[in-house]
Amino acid sequence: MKGSPGWPVHWACERFELTLGVLRENLKELLTFVGEPLIKPLFAFPDHEGRMLKKRSDSEVIRRLHNFVAAAMTLVDHSRTFSKVHLNQENSLRYKDLRSIMKSDPEVQFVQLLRNYLLHAAVPQICDHVNWRESINKIGLIPSSLLAWGRWTNPVRKLLKQLSEGKEYFYISDFAASYGNKAENISYQLLNMIISQYRDDLEYLYNVHREFLRVHTSKGYVFDPLITKYFTLANGELVIYPLFDKDRPSTPDRRHRPAD
Repeated sequence: MKGSPGWPVHWACERFELTLGVLRENLKELLTFVGEPLIKPLFAFPDHEGRMLKKRSDSEVIRRLHNFVAAAMTLVDHSRTFSKVHLNQENSLRYKDLRSIMKSDPEVQFVQLLRNYLLHAAVPQICDHVNWRESINKIGLIPSSLLAWGRWTNPVRKLLKQLSEGKEYFYISDFAASYGNKAENISYQLLNMIISQYRDDLEYLYNVHREFLRVHTSKGYVFDPLITKYFTLANGELVIYPLFDKDRPSTPDRRHRPAD
């Protein structure tokens, strides 16, 4: 099984989806914090406790924002390597076109350069927008403070100036969620190109795997050399979801145990 052509492709796809999962989880953590219900009003009284709560809140925002933008750039780098190793010339050109469209997006440029800003320049100023009626505290960044950095691209600088017009802040949740959707979209287009390109090799691997499980099954336990989210239980029976199956589970099921 390990010598089949589909083996390295399968595990390359697995590792790539792990990278995408890191971005997804960091984005989820960020969005949960920057738009979550207020535990207690931070600014109801300008006392010491309120200031300390605000400081801890800002620190947590920066930590989660840093994790998000770092994961975003990790996915960019891993995607580049993944595509170079596994795409043929035709698909490489298709993917290059997709990347060009993505890279030209000012919002995408902003998120990717924000990683450099956080690592090498400064911590951005944070603005809290409290809705007392709904007990929601939405958190934003202040564009005017970001514009002082000289390494933004012209499209990003134009975007930040537009965001500065008429208000002093823009919500983190708006650009983070949008970037996450764009990154996930292009990542799955890349993944599906590779799956389609190697479909015959993957089908052969999964057929060998299916036979391996049938032969090596003992009561209550399966030794599975391809433990992956693409295999799960349905009605007590082991079901294999190939990479190219659009109905494959979106979350892992590690039980891998046949019915008694």
